[in-house]
Amino acid sequence: MPLKKQHGEAFERILQDQGLRPADVVLEVLESAISDAHETDLTHALQNYRQRGDRIALDNYSHASLYRLLPLSPDIAKLDKAFIHATDNNSKAQQLLGQQVKMLHGLDSQVVIEGIENTAQLTIAQESGADFLQGYFLAEPEYLDK
Repeated sequence: MPLKKQHGEAFERILQDQGLRPADVVLEVLESAISDAHETDLTHALQNYRQRGDRIALDNYSHASLYRLLPLSPDIAKLDKAFIHATDNNSKAQQLLGQQVKMLHGLDSQVVIEGIENTAQLTIAQESGADFLQGYFLAEPEYLDK
């Protein structure tokens, strides 16, 4: 079997051993880790994971162009905290944030706004139409003890 068809098989077996299904997890890909040289291989791998039922998130989304977003087709796009921080006292940035959320919704992606640190940012994030909000203002990260 060609390597491109094997993506996800071992991962799926591990999940099954733990009583989980692929739909129970979200695989995160850092935007900054995607290079043009490996983008085609990554796209094939993600398509295989998705065919198995896995969901895909693009983390720290900041500047990926449409040509990169369309083939990756993330289920979730996590906007880099720079987006919400740029909105501080900047009405144009606030408007652009809402447009970015709308564009990502147009690609059938749910949107997470990361890095919310104060009441003003929370209000702007809520008004943007994002699906999920994240940041220290809302809650500090929790770590599971092993």
